[in-house]
Amino acid sequence: MFKRILVPLDESELAEQALPVASRVARVAKSTIELLEVVPPPTEFGPYWGEPPLLVQRAIDTDLTIAADYIARVAERDTLAGVEVETRTDLGWPAWTILTVAKEDESDLIIMTSHGRTGLSRWFLGSVAEKVIRHAHIPVLLLRDQPLREVFDEKHPLRVLIPLDGSPASEAVLEPALQLIAALSPQTPAMLRLIHVLRPHSSIEKQEQQTLRASDYLETVAQRLQQATTQGPRPVVVWSLPSDEDVADALLRDLETVVASDEMDQLVPYDLLMIATHGWGGFPPWGLGSVTERVLHGCRLPMLVVRSPEQERVSQDSLT
Repeated sequence: MFKRILVPLDESELAEQALPVASRVARVAKSTIELLEVVPPPTEFGPYWGEPPLLVQRAIDTDLTIAADYIARVAERDTLAGVEVETRTDLGWPAWTILTVAKEDESDLIIMTSHGRTGLSRWFLGSVAEKVIRHAHIPVLLLRDQPLREVFDEKHPLRVLIPLDGSPASEAVLEPALQLIAALSPQTPAMLRLIHVLRPHSSIEKQEQQTLRASDYLETVAQRLQQATTQGPRPVVVWSLPSDEDVADALLRDLETVVASDEMDQLVPYDLLMIATHGWGGFPPWGLGSVTERVLHGCRLPMLVVRSPEQERVSQDSLT
């Protein structure tokens, strides 16, 4: 279970949408929340080398003081009452600093919104969030720049979509997914749908063989997920095998549909997408790295994004 949650803030209301979600997870998991604001170096005074000039240093000190005051006030909000909260302000480039702090402080989950902007327009969280997702060594729960529905009401049954491709890399999302589902839906069973997109095959016989192997695989994973769930109600796990040449398009179309509810035969939308960043699998392989990026830009749902173990090395040179 998640023990330390990092929540980057930028003094915007949109970024603060992560707070009730982080609080919800922290209460169930008994986690510590670390609130972080990154203050970028001032650019209005022009470039400099070595120690910052006196005027620049004064601007930095002022920004750091404002950030520390803001973070301290946020930590006292009722939303976080009863949760262990730590605060931190750092000077640096936002994405690189968020990733560095996550490693230094041994965070195991980052919760952030996809778009936020400070009153001073110091940094735009959309591009920052994309860089964090691309390079984070821990799961990232990305919330969107739109009002959250009752998905985070603890009585609301979560409807979750998890794409797989038959590879261990794509399955890296499964354990964090179960942990997050247990935290977000501790009282009501979630509906977890596994989806594997098969590319059409010219041979009907090979297509049927491919479908049979994929069906056996998803059924095995579904059983494993239900047996592995030890905390809270067991989720209802179902699966589907759409066929499409374009995996990302198929996933985005599926996300726009509705799924059957267990209550009163209602149709309800998905609440969350949970996906690994890379996968290569057996029937046939598809690169989940590029698929994830396209889905990331096309999906408006909250997303849990998990890097596969093969992709955990952070290339910090590309973050600045």
